[in-house]
Amino acid sequence: MEVLYFIGAYLIGFFITLTFLKLLGERIGFDYDGGSTWPDEWQSNAEAYTVFSFIWFVFIPMLIIAGTIKILCKASEWYLKL
Repeated sequence: MEVLYFIGAYLIGFFITLTFLKLLGERIGFDYDGGSTWPDEWQSNAEAYTVFSFIWFVFIPMLIIAGTIKILCKASEWYLKL
């Protein structure tokens, strides 16, 4: 029974992450369809987003940490301008 919960949670996380990246991926800097000169292994957004969605349990905490740091930096800049 616990295996079914794990599979269900994993599938839900997969689709949530894939949907998030589809809607906001380019805004947050994940654009592999563009003419980037950065060397990477991704041929397209579809390939990159699918892999990121498979590893969502690692990817999401990293995004939360990076987002928290950005928010704290913006809040510090705002506070120092007062």
